[in-house]
Amino acid sequence: RHYDDMLPDRTFYQNKNIRSMILPSSLKRVGVGVYCESRLMYSTLEVPEGVTYIGENAFAYTEYNGMTLKLPNSLDSIEGGVLTKCSWDCEFNIPENLKYIGGTWHFSAGSPRLKGTFRVPSNLRVIPEGAFCGMGSDGSFTGEIEIPQGVTEIGEAAFSGLAIKNRINLTLPQGVKKIGH
Repeated sequence: RHYDDMLPDRTFYQNKNIRSMILPSSLKRVGVGVYCESRLMYSTLEVPEGVTYIGENAFAYTEYNGMTLKLPNSLDSIEGGVLTKCSWDCEFNIPENLKYIGGTWHFSAGSPRLKGTFRVPSNLRVIPEGAFCGMGSDGSFTGEIEIPQGVTEIGEAAFSGLAIKNRINLTLPQGVKKIGH
């Protein structure tokens, strides 16, 4: 797939020496596996405002050495496997406008050390199976889980292995109609 406003699929696949990256402000979509199996070092990877879609496995199997990953508020769709087996230490907040999360993100596979308050975006209606499985599984995640009133379905193992340093305060919204199978 190729669009003028898209970072094409597997653009930086297996690139082991990315030291700096500035993405164009005209970018609207990040393709499948764009940074898969890459090594990004000592900078900030900021996905620019205006990006609305990130493809499957976009950051999977990636080493982030001293990196910060910033996702834009314009982001409304993220496919599955985006952070599968990543190795990184950074602030991570899910953009508020996110409406769709595809499949499992598999945080647990790489035990990323995530920081920040974990807020499920208010526009999200379905939290899919295994969506946040193992997030911060090394116990480094600080914050609390907030699930908004609009969520109607929570998939099986959606928060399995989620490790938060402090006590977890979890209140399920009244509108949840289905949990698990």
